[in-house]
Amino acid sequence: MRPPARIYTDYEAMARAETVRRGQLGELRQVRVEYGQDWLAEPLKASGHKQADGGTDPARAGAGGCIGDIGTHAYQLAEYITGMTPTVLCAELSTFVADRAFDDHLQIMLRYANGARGTLGARQVATVHENDLRIAVYGSRGGLRWVQLPAVAPRLDTSRTTR
Repeated sequence: MRPPARIYTDYEAMARAETVRRGQLGELRQVRVEYGQDWLAEPLKASGHKQADGGTDPARAGAGGCIGDIGTHAYQLAEYITGMTPTVLCAELSTFVADRAFDDHLQIMLRYANGARGTLGARQVATVHENDLRIAVYGSRGGLRWVQLPAVAPRLDTSRTTR
């Protein structure tokens, strides 16, 4: 499976995702993916911040907000690593900074056809998270964790056996 042209699946370390899709972790049970940023934790639009000026204006950036800006990266990463697409989801989009025209926080519960469950969180108001993308996938025989910063190889643990 070749990943779509997305920056976060271009890490050489993501080649280990193939082990998940081949079933090395057993039956997948849980997927947890999060993307935190803090650059919109305060109202920057009036400050002249170039990215905030255009990036927080739906007329110029589109109506996507946090879900379109970084939520899509988290979703695509989970889909690429697991090879699974959610069949059902329940999402809540929130805006924490006053006078912002779109969401700056989202949380999504995911349900997959095999019975696995997942969560996706993306927030651009997460203070102390400069650009923090991370994922954990848990199966019946092991798990995989990856954290973008610092960019390191995923930690793959397949030491568990079915009991």
